[in-house]
Amino acid sequence: MTGHRFACPTIARRRSAARVFLTPADYREAAVRQISVSVRVIGLVLSLLLSTAGLDRHAMAQTQEAFDAQVSVFDSKLKLLQSMQSDLDARVRCLDQRDAQLTAQRAQKELELGKLRADEQQWLTKVGQQQAAYDGFRQAFDLEQSKLRMLRNELAHLQAQKRWQEEWIQQCKREKDWKRLWGLTCEADMNLAKTFGQIKSYEGDIAATTKKEETARGSMEATRADLNASEGALTEARKRSSEVKAAITETESTLRNVSRILAEVRTSVQPFQIVIGDLSAALNEAKEVNLEDKRKRTLYTLSFIGQKADTAIARGNHAISQTDITLGQGWTGQCVTN
Repeated sequence: MTGHRFACPTIARRRSAARVFLTPADYREAAVRQISVSVRVIGLVLSLLLSTAGLDRHAMAQTQEAFDAQVSVFDSKLKLLQSMQSDLDARVRCLDQRDAQLTAQRAQKELELGKLRADEQQWLTKVGQQQAAYDGFRQAFDLEQSKLRMLRNELAHLQAQKRWQEEWIQQCKREKDWKRLWGLTCEADMNLAKTFGQIKSYEGDIAATTKKEETARGSMEATRADLNASEGALTEARKRSSEVKAAITETESTLRNVSRILAEVRTSVQPFQIVIGDLSAALNEAKEVNLEDKRKRTLYTLSFIGQKADTAIARGNHAISQTDITLGQGWTGQCVTN
């Protein structure tokens, strides 16, 4: 994870000048180096023990050189604690930033959802109105179409009747029956003029009805087009609302996770200041120790505080691992860079 701003002093020589967030693996490497230093110190202490006969079981603290070597181990542990505290403090800032971003994101999505729901209700109302208008135009169109069909049927019947009458008249004239004054009254007897008048009347009704039908059709089709557009907008609004609701649910889940990890990291950071303060004070006191009994007592105090430091480091490693899982490597880098 290069490109970050916090680095453990024990591995600084292997890093570039850029500050970095450390992973649990980095801290394990530092711990291995610390153990290596401890082994060298123990070797030095054993060599001193072998060269000094008659020392009791506290002989490790009876020479200033051995005492200083043991103190240096705790000094390295102090530096590791300080580096880890800085690392955890930075991660807390990252988590705070992420928490604030998620909270703002959720608020923005909730506002967007509210607007989408209002739009959805408006489109729903509009669809209802346009559907009612379409149904009215469709009913008018159907009525005119039915009337037009009936008029055309009647016209066809009259036209058929007119053709029959014309044929009868022609036949009547050919026959020259004296009863019809040798064909002069054929047309009058058949009353062809009446049929012709009825045909003209129906043709006028059909023309007027056709115009009404076309007007109803145009209104119906225009309303249908508007209705289709509104139904599409309503579907899109509902789809978008569903997507935003899912995004809110996901954001809330992430926010809960970040809040939980943030609480855990803050809890793990709390003991660091106390342990660092106690260890710093004990190391400062150790610099002034030059008597055997004080060296024993100081080493005991350092060992006692060192156990607390080991516990704090273990919890810190766990917290670091959790933030890496929660934030992700890319997010951690972005947080520090910005």
